[in-house]
Order: sequence, then C-alpha cells, then structure tokens
Amino acid sequence: MTTAGGGTSGIDLAMSLMSEDIDQERAVRVSTELVSYPRRPGGQLQFVPWAPPTVEHPVLRGTLQWISDNLRADLSGRSLAERAGVSPRHINRLFASHAGMSPRRYVESARVGAARRMLERPEQPGGLEEIAKGAGFSTLESMRVSFRRVLQVAPGEYQERFGASPPPE
Repeated sequence: MTTAGGGTSGIDLAMSLMSEDIDQERAVRVSTELVSYPRRPGGQLQFVPWAPPTVEHPVLRGTLQWISDNLRADLSGRSLAERAGVSPRHINRLFASHAGMSPRRYVESARVGAARRMLERPEQPGGLEEIAKGAGFSTLESMRVSFRRVLQVAPGEYQERFGASPPPE
C-alpha cells in the first residue's frame, strides 16, 4: 500500500510510481503537462507542527503539561522522575509506553516545537540566541543540533523558509 498526505504529494507519488512501473520517459511527459517534477528533489521534509501526544496516564499527563509550561527548567529524566514521584526507570517506561519515545526525545521535540513557533513570528524579539534560551536550549549550538536531528534543517534556514515577514509600514 502506498499513501500520500495531500494534493501535491499525491502528484509526486503518482509520478514516482509511473516512472517505476511504466517508464521514466512517460513520467517526464506527464509531469511536464502538470508543471510538476517527474521526481521531486530530495531533502524536502514535511514540516508538520509538533503537538504533544494525548496521554491518559495521570502521572505522565501531568508531567507532559509541566514540561510544556517549563521548557527552561531542568528536564533531565532524573528530574522529571523526581517531580512525578516515580523512579527514573519507571518514568522511562511511562514515556516509552504512553508517549512512544524517551523523556530526552520528548523534551527535545517540545523545545524544537517551541523554537519553531518563535521563529515563525515576525514580532519575536531578539535573535537566534534568545530564541534558543526561550525554548529551553542551553546554547544556540544545542538548538542547532536538535533542529538538524528533528527537522534536518538549521534554525536560521527554518526561519528563512517559514518566518512570517513583518507587516509593511
């Protein structure tokens, strides 16, 4: 089974299947008529807004909310476990079974999500250093590393692509 997530990705999928199943020449002709790529260049991620998972477990639900509200705090696994009143091993198990990831990955995703929202706003004061700190990253470099790992793009490049332009004066 092959699926696509929207109109343009459906065309991309059809062109890819056509070039694989029929022939490349026909796919090029059809894509030219559609003013599309026969095969879109790589490196183009879908930038889906990050949203925390819906969790029923009361301890983890409270922990996830606390993380969202306190991105600048110490959010190490040990600190989260202590705050939740469980062992570090148990908090790891709760995250794995209910959130589908480790506490570290969850915190990284939440911080990248917060930084993305800041980078998209034209009224956001300050530069990348301030955004990194506001999203809870210890340094601009740690934000860059996380952006590359999660989104495969640097924060500045993300801002260039998705940052809203300030309104004209």
